[in-house]
This record gives sequence, C-alpha cells and structure tokens, in this order.
Amino acid sequence: MSSVAVGDYPFPAEVRLDGHTIDFGIPPFSPSDTTLLDKEPFNRLKLAGNQQHVVVMKRERIPPGQHKTDGFPVLNVERPMKFDRQKWRFRVTGEVDSPLELTWDQFLAMPSCKLVADFHCVTGWSRLDNEWEGVLGRTICEAAKIRPTARHVVMIADSGYTSNTPIDAFLRDDTILAYRWGGKELEPKHGGPLRSVISSIYAYKSVKWLVGLKFVESDEPGYWEVRGYHNEADPWREERYSFR
Repeated sequence: MSSVAVGDYPFPAEVRLDGHTIDFGIPPFSPSDTTLLDKEPFNRLKLAGNQQHVVVMKRERIPPGQHKTDGFPVLNVERPMKFDRQKWRFRVTGEVDSPLELTWDQFLAMPSCKLVADFHCVTGWSRLDNEWEGVLGRTICEAAKIRPTARHVVMIADSGYTSNTPIDAFLRDDTILAYRWGGKELEPKHGGPLRSVISSIYAYKSVKWLVGLKFVESDEPGYWEVRGYHNEADPWREERYSFR
C-alpha cells in the first residue's frame, strides 16, 4: 500500500503516487489554518482496493499538561483476554436496524483503514504518529445501520469493562477499531486482538480487548467515568476529571 506524509504546506487535491490516483477530498491546506483535525472532511487518502489511509494531525501536537514519549506505557485495570480465533465474536447491538455478530475472519474481511494519529494518556504522556490499522467506527455504523435515536456508544471489553462516547466522536475519521499497530499485529498488552482508538480524546475512553458495541439513546458512563474521570475527555481542554 502506498502512503504519503502530510505536512503544513499547500498540496493539490489530487496527486499521482506509484501509479495510484490519490484524492485528498479537501481544499488545499494553508499554514494559516489552525488545524487539519478541525477540517471537514478529514484528509482521507483514497487508494486502490478497499483500504484507506487517514493522516490526522494538529499543528500543535502536545496538549496542555502532556509530555512526549517514544515508548508505549501499559496501563490497565484488567488482564489481557485469552484470544481464541474460532470462538471470538464481535457483537453490535442496541439502537441499530441490523445487529451484527462477526467472527474474527469476518471482522478482518471488513473494509480496512490505516490511521496515523497521536495518542494522549490522561496520566500525562503523549505518543505521536501512531499507525493503526483496522475498521473505522463509521464503517461499523454503516454496516449496522444505526438509528437516529443512537446518541451514544458503549464499548464493551471481553471482561465486561466498558467506556462510553457520544456518537459524534465515534463517527469521526480518527476513530478506529484497531487490530494492528506500527505495521504489526496488536499485542495483547496493548489491547490485542482488537481495541478501540478514539484519537480526539484521552485514551482512557478507548477500550482494549474489545468484543462489542452497544448504541444507546441515553448515556451510560463507563468504568472510569463513574469513578470521577471526565465524561468528555478533551485533552486540549484538559478535561481529565469531572471535579476540580
């Protein structure tokens, strides 16, 4: 698969690369723009086949109160799940017209995407330029035919651990259900075989060892949210806790 770096300089809406026509689908970027992330639609690169490559970045990369790390610290309250490829199932329920129950092979057969985005932990570290590969959240929504009454998403881990997010955040182009990281299969300690990644908010809102999604009309705060962590979790506003 071809890839291209997107920086803070103007670029054409369509270019040729390795024989592929790449349509950026957005107006040329100007250094006077505040962020790429705030542009709609995002800089989605449309390549041959059923895979896309999305690069999401802000001109300011490190949110307030964060520091950059080149490592990938492991923080969780659960143990990694025991993955059985034959028994694993991914279920989508709730406010949908077409509930899903997918095997691992069926999930891998869904249209995939490579996403390059930054990752911000509420404990204060940020890891830049992570390459995730998996299925975009909006692809799942399209397959399950979510209803207009679906206002929130509850992400469910194998252990029963949950996290919640508004449907608008889940539909962004920087939300992915990832099974690869850095070109390799996602390690169990980082949430493999499958984890959600919502790059626009703190990482505690994402779920490791993901096995299901439930779309709901009323919000259902998850594990960390009921323990005092912020329900919105915007790192640029330092929404770490629900109390001050």
